[in-house]
Amino acid sequence: MKTLYTIILFSCIAGLSITAQNTWTQKSDFMSTYGVATRGEAVGFVINDTGYIGTGCNGNSIFDFSKYNSITDTWAGIPYLPSNPSRYECVAFTINGKAYCGMGETAGGNTDFGDWWMYDPTTNTWIQKANFGGGPRYAAVGFSIGGKGYVGTGDSLGHVGGGYNDFWEYDPIADTWTKKANFPGAARYDAVGFAINGKGYIGTGWTNTVVNDFWEYTPATNTWVQKANYGGGQVSQAVGFSIGNYGYIGTGYPSNTNFYAYNQTNDTWTQKASFPGTPVRNAVGFSIGNK
Repeated sequence: MKTLYTIILFSCIAGLSITAQNTWTQKSDFMSTYGVATRGEAVGFVINDTGYIGTGCNGNSIFDFSKYNSITDTWAGIPYLPSNPSRYECVAFTINGKAYCGMGETAGGNTDFGDWWMYDPTTNTWIQKANFGGGPRYAAVGFSIGGKGYVGTGDSLGHVGGGYNDFWEYDPIADTWTKKANFPGAARYDAVGFAINGKGYIGTGWTNTVVNDFWEYTPATNTWVQKANYGGGQVSQAVGFSIGNYGYIGTGYPSNTNFYAYNQTNDTWTQKASFPGTPVRNAVGFSIGNK
């Protein structure tokens, strides 16, 4: 089984979480209702105090989802995505107690998806929503700010050029996608995205080579500003999330255990306690409270 540590990271090996006190604590192994716990390139999100991880790849694409109870340190299954569910490299975020998830591709690169789904934990059901405005793709990033969701970058089958740099806003009330100002860095996929205090951030990734640039998005003005490069160097397939006023990025390709905190106030990176498991890439992470 896959092991979980307390921030929370999952990949084809151990999972870990880190606290604001800069310590890592091993948690209960990831449990899969499908019987395949070991995986990479999965997707994760959080609703209230519950974390969710699903899809992914272990040689074949995987379709199940499980939820993590951070109070009891236990796992339980939830329904699969209802349509074309077997996939990996999806994107997800949460808005007002509901999760939004979709896109990705099947193992072997035979199909990529542009579908979009809402998960309602109160009814434990998935509801299909309007397809992603930028078309089918995989390895994009997303985050939510102020009742809206944002998705950008990624790549698609048959596309030439090392990824996309378009950027889209999702309105869950109107169920519509609106194109916003392009991400100004080089087109890429396998980047990291998260939000801190009403600002969105995208950085690192693959642009025909690994990169470490880092950018801030302001929804109110629809503008981007380049910030300090990621402190861990050039990397793709890293994991990222935010806790309070800080963002965190770690692990990734080339496989490593680096872990850094981003200070939004002074635009600096500080190295934190290294991920204590085996060096990993294609992990997935989320934050619950201050962990």
